[in-house]
Amino acid sequence: MRAALGACGKSTADPWHGDSRLPPLAPLGKIRGPATATYSEFWQSLETTFTESSRARIAAEVTLALLEAIRSTDRPREFLEDEDFHRTMPRRFGLSAVVDRQIDLYRERVRKKVKLNGEEFAEFMQLVIRRPDSAQIFRTMGARLADKEVGQRRWWLPRFVRLYQTRKRIERSLRRLFGRRIGGFASGPFVFEVSASPFVQVDSSGDACEVITGFCRHALAKAVDPRMTVTMRSCETDGDRVCSWVAELGT
Repeated sequence: MRAALGACGKSTADPWHGDSRLPPLAPLGKIRGPATATYSEFWQSLETTFTESSRARIAAEVTLALLEAIRSTDRPREFLEDEDFHRTMPRRFGLSAVVDRQIDLYRERVRKKVKLNGEEFAEFMQLVIRRPDSAQIFRTMGARLADKEVGQRRWWLPRFVRLYQTRKRIERSLRRLFGRRIGGFASGPFVFEVSASPFVQVDSSGDACEVITGFCRHALAKAVDPRMTVTMRSCETDGDRVCSWVAELGT
């Protein structure tokens, strides 16, 4: 869908806890495994991309939403029997008891308000980046996060007031969930922009950006107007200056 211009890099910088762009190394989007490096080197480079230390800042809700999105996206086993093994094997993961146990574990971590470090979150991100339906899963993940962060629509308020309040809520929620500032609003009713996006630095295909699409779309539909739609207008993977999203009122 998008031409991958940027690339995930091996750096001492942490895309989730800083604003600097990483130098290129090798694209991670849609990969099937390391071409020349060993698997240990591959995982080491991925983990280094996320963090330079073991600082725990990412809320456990983020990983829980990702796991729940994987499980809800994967289809029942009976529909997988006749499909190609290399396509169905990643999707079987969401149907396994492993995911159920991880979901139970992270629900407990959410209850205890546990924070995650970059290495741990990177492992779960990689489960999705390698899949052909990663964009759908990331959108679902974003919607699940927004559903718990944004309250119901206050119908007695004017729509422009609800929109203003929801914009503020989106900024605060993303900062709390990811432990750092994730983007901000430009001029216009709803124009959300992310510069030096950590999602692009992790997934050079741009699919991970769909977390923001799903988050904003669900937040606006729930708190402002169910007819509102959100589309991604630009992406750094296409060589654009920033990743940006625009909301419009549908018919």
